[in-house]
Amino acid sequence: MVIFEFSRHNDDHDDPGPTGFDFGDMEVVGDLGSASSEDDGMGSMMIFVSVSMLLDELCTLVERGRGGFDYLGISSHFSLNFTLMKRRMAVRAGRVTIVDADAGQVLDAVLQAANEFAARELPLLDADDGGRTDVEASIASFSRAARRYAQAD
Repeated sequence: MVIFEFSRHNDDHDDPGPTGFDFGDMEVVGDLGSASSEDDGMGSMMIFVSVSMLLDELCTLVERGRGGFDYLGISSHFSLNFTLMKRRMAVRAGRVTIVDADAGQVLDAVLQAANEFAARELPLLDADDGGRTDVEASIASFSRAARRYAQAD
């Protein structure tokens, strides 16, 4: 089991409405544990740009086919480590492994969470909002990279 979830805080402001710089949280749940930016007082992050950055960094990782990277949410202390080796991906929060699974399963979970977040939140942003355009572009690139990775089996 691998679940990623991205959420925007609804209480950031009243007017003019949501922006691509709003704060939110990220949660990862796996068979070995879980991690959430909500659990840390400084964990909330600029969620739109943080989701975009996560997708971009994962895209680079799967295109390389091995290795890893440390992810840090924008304006946050929330961090995750991703490692890809022999078609398996591990996700760690600090020294705790949360996920050690087939890489395709992890990529699918991230893409599903990003698509759900985009469907729910992007329509609330102005069409030319930088956070919106970044997330849209990152989802498109990540989707292509994940599809190519799956076809390489």
